Amino acid sequence: MTEDRVQEPVVLLSDHDRLNLHQLRLIEWMESRVAAERKKRSSRGAQDPTPLPQVIPERWALTRDVALYSWQKDCIQSWFDAGHKGTVKVVTGAGKTLLALAIVERLQNEEDADLRNQWYEEFEQRSNIPAWAIGRLGGGFDDNFSEGRRIPDYGPGKCV
Repeated sequence: MTEDRVQEPVVLLSDHDRLNLHQLRLIEWMESRVAAERKKRSSRGAQDPTPLPQVIPERWALTRDVALYSWQKDCIQSWFDAGHKGTVKVVTGAGKTLLALAIVERLQNEEDADLRNQWYEEFEQRSNIPAWAIGRLGGGFDDNFSEGRRIPDYGPGKCV
């Protein structure tokens, strides 16, 4: 007796569709994180309020209590030596996130005390977010969430 097999259709997504799918999954993930944080805060009740920081420190400490591997230190130095350019290919779980944090920390604390304009330009050039939706606070800017802005860029030392 032959078995009737139902073949699932192959779905081919365009690059645009894949980007949309990725963005939707990211939004879904972000919403789940916000919901989990709200649940965590409400379960603490008034007994253990965790105050939110009011000021972003001028010097960032993104890699406190972390000892970078020698390959990470070499990679960071190579990236800076190459004019802030390069691609890092490392297996999952090897430390790319810590590498990125160490780079951001060094950029902020040693090379560019104000990344606000660089961040703004990167959002503007590399994302599908219109420039009017990206807010800036400080450095001559006083944007807020009115007028449809969605992304705040507070910059170092600014109130949140």
